[in-house]
Amino acid sequence: MTRQKEQRDAIIDAAMRVVYRDGYTKATIDGIAAEAGMSKGGVFYYFKNKKEIFASVLTRYEEIAEIRRQEIYDSLPEGPGRCLRASVLTQLEHFDKHKDNIHNVMGMYTEEDFRKALAALRRRNFKQLCQGCKCPEKLAMVSLVLDGLWMDRTMGEASIPASQMVKLRRELMRYIDEIAPECL
Repeated sequence: MTRQKEQRDAIIDAAMRVVYRDGYTKATIDGIAAEAGMSKGGVFYYFKNKKEIFASVLTRYEEIAEIRRQEIYDSLPEGPGRCLRASVLTQLEHFDKHKDNIHNVMGMYTEEDFRKALAALRRRNFKQLCQGCKCPEKLAMVSLVLDGLWMDRTMGEASIPASQMVKLRRELMRYIDEIAPECL
């Protein structure tokens, strides 16, 4: 890996930590530079502005999520619904990992470009789930449950108590088991 790529990656990683910790609206180039251990000028050498940094953050998040989804997929037994299970488990894992700070990301979606990027990501994810599936409307229900969970987390105060969340997850996975024969 070249030094330039390492520096650029360090900035992206720092920006991810900053947005989860402080929120997008409070994230500054100075804060990202400090988190990355470099000067503000060093950040500007690689990125024109905050928006460009966070466009790279979204791309990085997508890459990380896909790697994790593949790891989970590889760990699951072969059979119908394997892809669906991997995708759902990846999202649930992300909710758990960032449950206390996922709401800080919400500010990114006040930017039209980021809203469009998120919408495109959701369409790609749904299309991936639907490949070879005979029940896209049932997958839409799963997708809407996950969207609801994400929205619940982004509000900063989970409306679903932890005890109910355990039951909800169990029911969601039971439903996935039920529709698995109709899915890849």
